[in-house]
Amino acid sequence: ELSKLHHVREIDFSRNLLSGTIPMQMCPNLNKLEELDLERTELTGFLPLSCYKPTLRELELKRTELSGTIMSAIGSMSSLKKLVLAKSEFSGTLPTELAKLTSLTYFDIESNRFEGPVPSGLNPALAECRITEVHVQPPPPSPSPPPPKPAIRRLGDLTSHLNYQERRLLQPSSS
Repeated sequence: ELSKLHHVREIDFSRNLLSGTIPMQMCPNLNKLEELDLERTELTGFLPLSCYKPTLRELELKRTELSGTIMSAIGSMSSLKKLVLAKSEFSGTLPTELAKLTSLTYFDIESNRFEGPVPSGLNPALAECRITEVHVQPPPPSPSPPPPKPAIRRLGDLTSHLNYQERRLLQPSSS
């Protein structure tokens, strides 16, 4: 039983034929858990509160049948760098506590049933943010604009993945 394995740092059940709900007692004693990957499983229900771990760095729930809302407890996941909920059945509004995730660099909620605004104050250092095919409004503009980034001169200068789907990109002026 997983809950007895206190030193587990990574759980990867991705691309398995797992079905049913996540047991409520799966995560309570996994206090060193850093990665939880349930991508492409047939798990249903919601993510138990016990899985919202402060030690978690990566949470991947892409292409599952998981549903329900994202609990405000997500704000306590201070180490979270990667949050992938894409192509699942999550719904409701996004909790404002997402703004507390200052380590978050990858955020993907594509193709879910979220509604309402994206919380303001999301980490400005996000390398990738995917919110397509959901019914959310973008966050309000921040009070002070971030410092300008240097123009990319050649493809080799690209250090992070850019996702500018259906955007019109303009060349910087040469003057």
